[in-house]
Amino acid sequence: MSIRYGTDIVKIERIRRLLDRKEKAAERLFTAAERMYAEGRGKGKYASYAAMFAAKEAVIKALQGGGGTWHEIEVRHTESGAPYLQLAGTVRQRCEEIGAVSSTVSLSHEREYAIAGVILWGHGSTL
Repeated sequence: MSIRYGTDIVKIERIRRLLDRKEKAAERLFTAAERMYAEGRGKGKYASYAAMFAAKEAVIKALQGGGGTWHEIEVRHTESGAPYLQLAGTVRQRCEEIGAVSSTVSLSHEREYAIAGVILWGHGSTL
């Protein structure tokens, strides 16, 4: 079995400033479902946005680049709140090319920072 790993850390304040200053930033970076999830978090919405942004960056790092759009990497949550990834388009195609058949994402945040780790695994020899 082959594994690829990506991680990213983001300062929550950086994401807050970006989203507050740039009117369309949230729409450009996050899907409608991601925005609905974050906005439902009340005071914690910026931490949620930052963690999801970190997850998207972590996927890109695990793939070692590969193009795609921010909306092709979607962070979803189960009913219990556990995060998982929904990949589409070019990003999904890149996963298929390298033989990645599954993914795991872990999100965390505290007062100033949000972090995400992503594991892509599969049986491909190019992983």
